[in-house]
Amino acid sequence: MRNSPHRISRYGPVLPLALLLAGCAPSQGFTGANAYTPPSGSPASSPSAAVFLAVGTCAAHDRVGTGGSFHQVSCGDPAAVAKVTVRRATGSAANPDCPDTTDFVLSVSGTSAAQASASPDAQGYACLRDLRPPHPGDPGMGGGPNTIVGDCVYTEGPDEAEETACSGTGKHPPGYKVIAIVSARADCPPATSLYVGVQHHKVGCARKL
Repeated sequence: MRNSPHRISRYGPVLPLALLLAGCAPSQGFTGANAYTPPSGSPASSPSAAVFLAVGTCAAHDRVGTGGSFHQVSCGDPAAVAKVTVRRATGSAANPDCPDTTDFVLSVSGTSAAQASASPDAQGYACLRDLRPPHPGDPGMGGGPNTIVGDCVYTEGPDEAEETACSGTGKHPPGYKVIAIVSARADCPPATSLYVGVQHHKVGCARKL
C-alpha cells in the first residue's frame, strides 16, 4: 500500500520528519535512506508547446503500473491518474510548497540543458491530487508531501519520525497524532507529548495515542 516509506509511487512520498522530543534540544534535521527523491515528468512527452503540467492539466504514468515517471495527458484520458493543482517553475520538489492535501509531487526537468534554457517552464515541480480515492494526502491517510493536522506518525530512532496511516493498516502502527501545527513549540496545546519538525520550518504538535 502507499505507506511504504521506501517506495516512490503515484501515492507520493512518506517523508522523514525531524523529531523534537519534549525536553530535548531541537533537531537540526537529517538525511538517510528515507530521504525523498521525487518522481519526474518530462516536457518531451507534453502534447503541446504550452507549459508542461500547467495547473488544471493531468498526468499519467509513462508505463502502466509504474510510479517513476509521468507524462501529460488530457484529463478525459482513461490513463489520467492525477490533476495538477499548483505548478512551480522554481524551488525543490523535495521541499515543496503545495496545498495541504496534495497527494504527490512531480519533479519537472528538461530533457536537455538547451531545452531547459529555451523553456523556463520545463523545470521546477508540480503538486498533484489523485483523480480517484483513496487520497494519501488527506488527514490520517499516511502519505502526501505534507504533514497536516490529523496525520499520525511513528518514531524511528531517537530523532526521526515518519507518517503512517491512523487506521493502523500501514507497515507501522501509529504512535502519535498531530493535533496542531504552530510556529513555535511554546504554542502547542497542553496535550502535546511529541514535537515534530514539519514543512515550512513549523512545529507539529502530536499527542500520544
